Amino acid sequence: MVEDLPAWQPHVRSRIALRTTPTRFFVCPSLAVAALRTNGSLLRADLEFFGFLFGSLVVRDLRVYSQFEGCQLSHYRDEYGLEVDVIVERADGDLAAFEVKLGSEDGNSLPQLREQRTARDNTAARH
Repeated sequence: MVEDLPAWQPHVRSRIALRTTPTRFFVCPSLAVAALRTNGSLLRADLEFFGFLFGSLVVRDLRVYSQFEGCQLSHYRDEYGLEVDVIVERADGDLAAFEVKLGSEDGNSLPQLREQRTARDNTAARH
């Protein structure tokens, strides 16, 4: 029924403490909807739960589509509160990061993650 999304480990040594606890998602969120006998009205009344189901749906689809490229999926959370919902990483190291939002939720961590990685890469290039 549920599957863990492991924490992303971008590099072995880091000055930033990363959270390593996996995030849990429904393998198929439609099973939860059916088991709870819910409908659109009930889901709109509980947007937090609806958002969780939506996130599970997105992660499920990303898992399916990325498996053809041999990608690994994970999530990112650091000690400063920076969170990215899904990181899709290919075997060659290329990656894509996704924020999953339902409606007009605030908060986009993607620019911060890019800045952090760029600064780290620049520092590594100087040494």
